[in-house]
Amino acid sequence: MADAQPIVYVVDDDESMLNTVRCLAESLGLPVKTYSSPRTFLSEFDGQHPACLVLDVQMPEMSGLELQELLVTRGMHLPTIVFTAHGEVPGAVRAMRTGAIDYIQKPFSNQTLLTRLRQAAQRAVLVHQQTSAQNEILALLRALSKREDQVMRGLADGLANKQIAAQLGLSEKTVEVYRSRLMKKLGVHTIAELVRIVLSAPRTAP
Repeated sequence: MADAQPIVYVVDDDESMLNTVRCLAESLGLPVKTYSSPRTFLSEFDGQHPACLVLDVQMPEMSGLELQELLVTRGMHLPTIVFTAHGEVPGAVRAMRTGAIDYIQKPFSNQTLLTRLRQAAQRAVLVHQQTSAQNEILALLRALSKREDQVMRGLADGLANKQIAAQLGLSEKTVEVYRSRLMKKLGVHTIAELVRIVLSAPRTAP
C-alpha cells in the first residue's frame, strides 16, 4: 500500500465522531481528511488519489446516502463505511447497493471500525488501480478515428479483413491500412491483445 497510500475522507457533522475516526485511521498509518459538511467535501474532492469514505447518514444539508449516490453518478466509486444511529434496513440496503462495504450502527466498538477501515483502505487501492487502467484504455480508444474504431470492432468480433471491407464498403487494402494504424495507436501486436482491450474497456467507451 506504500506506493499508493489511500486517503480516508470522513464526513460527519459530529466533531467528536470526526476526531474518533481520525485517531483510529491515523493509528493504521492512513492519511485522513475530515469534513463537517458534504458540500465542503465535494468542493475539495478531486478523485485523483486512492481513497475511501466514512460518512454519517443523518446530516443537515445532505444525507450520507445522497452524498454516496451523487459520487456514483459522477463515476467515483469509493469504498464507503456508513454510520447510522438507527440502523434502518432500507437505508442499509440502499447504501450497500451504492457500494458501501459496511453499514455500522452507533455506538460501535473501535475494533469494529479499525477492521472496516483496513478493508476499505485495501479496496481503495484496488479500485484506484482498476479505474486508472480503464481510463488509460478509454483514452486510447478515444484517439481512434471513426473508421479505425469500426475496423477494430470488426476484428474484435472475429471478422477477417475481407469481411470488414464488405461490411464497411471499403477495399480490403484500405482495411489493412486502418488495421495497421489502430494497432499501432493501441500499442498491440496481436488480435488477442486487441480483443483484451475491447473487452476490458469501460462501457462508456465509443
